[in-house]
Amino acid sequence: MQKRQSRELWSLLTAAIVATAVLCTVFEALYWAPDQFVISRHSIQLKNWHSEHNGLKLAVISDIHLKNNAADIARLKTIVQAINAENPDLILLLGDFLGDVDDWQMRNASAPQISAILKSLKAKHGVFAVLGNHDWWLDGEGIRDALKSVGIQVMENELITVLIEKKPLNIIGLPDAGTRKDKMDFSKLPATEIPSIVMAHDPDSFNDPALPYKHELTLCGHTHGGQVKLPLFGAVTAASDLLSPYTEGWYFQGERKLFVTRGIGTSLVKIRYKCSPEVVILTVSKKE
Repeated sequence: MQKRQSRELWSLLTAAIVATAVLCTVFEALYWAPDQFVISRHSIQLKNWHSEHNGLKLAVISDIHLKNNAADIARLKTIVQAINAENPDLILLLGDFLGDVDDWQMRNASAPQISAILKSLKAKHGVFAVLGNHDWWLDGEGIRDALKSVGIQVMENELITVLIEKKPLNIIGLPDAGTRKDKMDFSKLPATEIPSIVMAHDPDSFNDPALPYKHELTLCGHTHGGQVKLPLFGAVTAASDLLSPYTEGWYFQGERKLFVTRGIGTSLVKIRYKCSPEVVILTVSKKE
């Protein structure tokens, strides 16, 4: 009898521990992790790069998906302050500024609200942006105009050449692969041997067969890193394309390099698990 009671007690205790662990995990994933962010630091060496640009510091953020509430607005202001404290040479914004496409409760922040916060971003050589699928689903023209009005250079099929230490660096902005593929016009793209940074929202752009030149460095967002990463399984989904091999971090294809950031926001469900929102600080140097 005593052994039976002891086993029942241990069963109840085990169940309580498991239930507590599950509740803690759910709380972390839904109510704590999505509101946090980390600064992820990376460095890369490029063959086609000016030695005068060694140590160039890029601040990269994506997938803001801003909601119109005090906590999310305050968080984005904190992120802007954190980026400025890094004293970056360039700031690159990789799209999806606007919130969820299903906004029947009117919770998304407006384009002017977002640009009013992002206008405080400071970089030595400029702030550049491309738009994402959510932006074009909701109000692409509005967010583009709002960002431009505060000095952020929004690009689509565009090339901007920045002169740094008397040497040119090309910033290339591609259209969103999911919503603007019909807008692609690569007639202005420079050859691959000219030092360039390619900005695209969707990493599917990396292997787009329509690209006439395969530039050495491409930066993308869109996937949110999957938002949820399970032990042994990895990312649950890569945001839009379940078959996409590009979820987060570095991918190499010969001399070509793709970096996919986890972004700082969420979509569909406000959830993050083992997949922290991030601001990326990328330092670039010439490969010797």
